[in-house]
Amino acid sequence: MPSESPFSKNPEYSQILEIFFKHTVSCLALLDKNYNFIRVNEVYAKACNRDVSEFTGKNHFEMYPSDAREIFDRVVETKVPFQTFSRPFVFPDHPEWGVTYWDWTLVPVLDGRGEVEMLVFSLNDVTERHKAEQKIRQQAQIIDQIHDSVISTDMDGHITGWNKGAERLFGYSAQEAMGKHISLLYSEDHFQFLEEHVIAPLKAKGRHEAEVLCKHKSGKLFYIHLSLSLLRDENETAYGMIGYSMDISDRKIAERMFKRYAAELERSNRELDEFASIAAHDLKEPMRKVLTFGGLLWEKYSSLLVPEARDYLERMRKAAERMQLYLNDLLKFSRTAAQPRVMEPVDLAELAAETLCDLEARIAASGAQIHIGPLPKIVADRFLIQQLFQNLLANALKFHKQGEPPVVHLDSRPIDGASWEIVFRDNGIGFDSKLVGELFLPFKRLHGRSKYDGSGMGLAICKKIVDYHKGTIAAQSSPGNGAVFIVTLPDSPSAKH
Repeated sequence: MPSESPFSKNPEYSQILEIFFKHTVSCLALLDKNYNFIRVNEVYAKACNRDVSEFTGKNHFEMYPSDAREIFDRVVETKVPFQTFSRPFVFPDHPEWGVTYWDWTLVPVLDGRGEVEMLVFSLNDVTERHKAEQKIRQQAQIIDQIHDSVISTDMDGHITGWNKGAERLFGYSAQEAMGKHISLLYSEDHFQFLEEHVIAPLKAKGRHEAEVLCKHKSGKLFYIHLSLSLLRDENETAYGMIGYSMDISDRKIAERMFKRYAAELERSNRELDEFASIAAHDLKEPMRKVLTFGGLLWEKYSSLLVPEARDYLERMRKAAERMQLYLNDLLKFSRTAAQPRVMEPVDLAELAAETLCDLEARIAASGAQIHIGPLPKIVADRFLIQQLFQNLLANALKFHKQGEPPVVHLDSRPIDGASWEIVFRDNGIGFDSKLVGELFLPFKRLHGRSKYDGSGMGLAICKKIVDYHKGTIAAQSSPGNGAVFIVTLPDSPSAKH
């Protein structure tokens, strides 16, 4: 027979119990001292997937065997209530539910003699909370293993999360940092910068990245790369911020060194160009006189000289002519991109046609075939690009095989939507690919002077023009198989000129 509740003897208590059983949101059961059910509420029955009537008079541990029997025995023996949190339990009649987790309380009810007459068993299913907490703990462990600093704050900037990476980066332990304001990590003026240029854009856009100056616990200032995101709840309301930081001090030092070296290199190149320009300019007049008086000497007195002396004089004149060519090309090289240029839209197809007109006599003399494919429009210095085209096309005409007319192809293709690859391809004599590294050096000649004229400055000038436009130039070849020059130019150079 089921035990009778002592509350049923007191109508007032019985009414209170009825209200409590009916309206509580917790699972609630009354058990006698032998753990037989006196009564359960609807919430308890529903949690067990049963009807209320199925419990009365049945033994709790016969229906739901578990190691909690020892706890129940101890409560009856000691008459002391027991409370536990997130205790696991598997329903024997519903193993498909898996492990569930419960917060529960067991309270003994004593009779007039002070003996346990019944037990109040109250439970709350916290399975979802337990899983969420477990997930949070796993995420916290993962975050703790991340080498970089991970810090979270509330919307007012008070620190709510601090991983081991943050301890390493800033020098504060989690105990020292938690609850403190994020301004702890910045000097006063730098924190003002952070609020205006980092936090404000973050709150407006939801994400933001910046490089900021921070302060270590020791007082040392250092740069970090900071990536910030807003933390949002299920209603998309922002409740906090999370930041991932990494020390970029070494990179900043390297950048400063690079800028200093780049400035020094630019100054050195500028001085070298100025020297070359001055030297070439100042030497032109003496060389002009050598050529002038050498010519007069040849015209007036060559007939009086013995053949050996005439040969010496002729060699001297030719050497002086070559020197004048070198000086002219050196002056041209030093002046290439030395002064501010006008960057404007340039139609390369139109420019190529103009260049072919300038080279018309050479094309006709060599019987060359020039094939021009589609060419783009770019923003560049028109004069320099025309000089580039002229030098490369002139080389293709110059270095052709004997008895075989030059065939030159000029094509282009887009790269990454921001640059163009312009290819000059010929069927000429080619060159050893091992010499590509020397090809663009000033005064570098790969072929004999007796067969091919020139100073060896043409490709050096081409490289300087391409460098000025923030592009690249490369070459491919092998002896007897022609040459390919690949010029890459941006749609519009981003650097200031």
